[in-house]
Amino acid sequence: MNTRLIGSIGEMVRQQARFYGDKQLLIQGEQVRTYRQYDERTDRFAGGLLGLGLQLGDRVATYLKNSIELLEAYTGIAKAGGVTVCVNADLTPREIRYIFQDSGARFIITDEQHLDHVEQVLADCPAVQQVIVVGNPGSHLAFEQVFAAQPVELPVLDGSDKAFIIYTSGTTGMPKGAILTHRNLTWVAAACVDALGFRADDTFIVCLPLFHSYAVNTCYLQVIHTGATGVVLERFSTKAVLEAIEKHRATVMPGVPTMFAYLANYAERSRYDTSTLRMAVSAGAVLTEKVLADFQAAFGVKIYNGWGSTETATFATFDRVGGMQQPGSCGLPLPGCAIRIVDEEGRDCPPGVRGEMLVRGPNVMLGYQNKPDVTQATLKDGWYHTGDVAYLDENGYVFVVDRIKDVIISGGYNIAPKEVEDVILAHPAVLDVAVVGIPDEAKGQVIKAFVVLKDGQTATAEELLEECRGKLAAYKHPKAIEFCQSLPRTSSGKIKRYMLREGLTGVHS
Repeated sequence: MNTRLIGSIGEMVRQQARFYGDKQLLIQGEQVRTYRQYDERTDRFAGGLLGLGLQLGDRVATYLKNSIELLEAYTGIAKAGGVTVCVNADLTPREIRYIFQDSGARFIITDEQHLDHVEQVLADCPAVQQVIVVGNPGSHLAFEQVFAAQPVELPVLDGSDKAFIIYTSGTTGMPKGAILTHRNLTWVAAACVDALGFRADDTFIVCLPLFHSYAVNTCYLQVIHTGATGVVLERFSTKAVLEAIEKHRATVMPGVPTMFAYLANYAERSRYDTSTLRMAVSAGAVLTEKVLADFQAAFGVKIYNGWGSTETATFATFDRVGGMQQPGSCGLPLPGCAIRIVDEEGRDCPPGVRGEMLVRGPNVMLGYQNKPDVTQATLKDGWYHTGDVAYLDENGYVFVVDRIKDVIISGGYNIAPKEVEDVILAHPAVLDVAVVGIPDEAKGQVIKAFVVLKDGQTATAEELLEECRGKLAAYKHPKAIEFCQSLPRTSSGKIKRYMLREGLTGVHS
């Protein structure tokens, strides 16, 4: 593992710019940034922020779509000593108001498409001193006006300084802001580049939402650490990704399992030349064996799977290129990262026995913004308590089963939704599935499955139930199956089970 670039984000960019110079770093449509241009522009953006009054540790909220400007903002804020507050570009005014207030953001960087939402909440966010806009700024400051005309002396930072506050996906309740340091993030980047064998001649497809921790590390920091090139797409679409792979001769496709399922099942896939693709990277949600097999059959490349969370600066485990891949596993702990599986009494579980996964290492966050009690409950005795149900095999491979809160208890039996989902997903007509527990007077909870069928495919509830009868104990059989057009998911691909439990999908056919 190359530790040379572990430290401040700004210094990592400077070192890579000195080495790679005029090599292309980022491409978006007709826009291109070389390593040298990116370093120079982010120096000037940092200087401009300091000229506007940014102080060390000030929060700068970024609320805009995928763009080169968003990535320039990330590095410019980091070089200036500010702390980036990543805001999901899909959030409503009510939701962004909470994050602006909770983070204490002094600056907001947005784009003209999101400016109206920002203006709706400014009166409730007195800490905000400046709004910076990519595109038409209205009465605010244009992004390109921030860049300092002359070089400005920038602060000297190290790995212990705070770099990002990234809010959790919010699958239940209000999101929590995980505070991450420069070292948290650059260490994970170095460890993943080593584990996955990324190369300087790689070209990444950047279609993950760049406000999410997974994309921040894989599609931003890991690209720079590698010396690679990133092709930025505003959003994921099957056609746009395939076009970009062909046009730019892309080699690496980071995504979430849902993306890989759609790519593998795209009817016009064969029209595109994807022969340069050499690997795919998955995280954010559980990667099923079926999606893994379908994608490899369609594209001839492996998906390398990892596990992490916002609280672990994205990753704590990953498959190893050239190593053994265990079906259903999210790989081995990253170097320097320790993982335990414990029972309800806090005792270590033997291989094959499920318990809660705990993580310790240089990737673990400092804590949650403005939530000391939650921080204390989550970071106990030096370990991050993930809330995930997992087990280890005899070789140390990690298998994540479910979230503790998502386990269904029916008639006294504990049922992992994933076990039922895997059986239903094996049906050839099924594209996506989610299982939840719904109230039942006799058993406390019973199982309900929400199923999305592939285009042009048909299946009945009885057919899917018959699959379950042949492969699952009776207490694991769904009592109801509902067909939908799509499933509600977070930006990282996790299913919003609370919406399914509460009947809030809004997507039922």
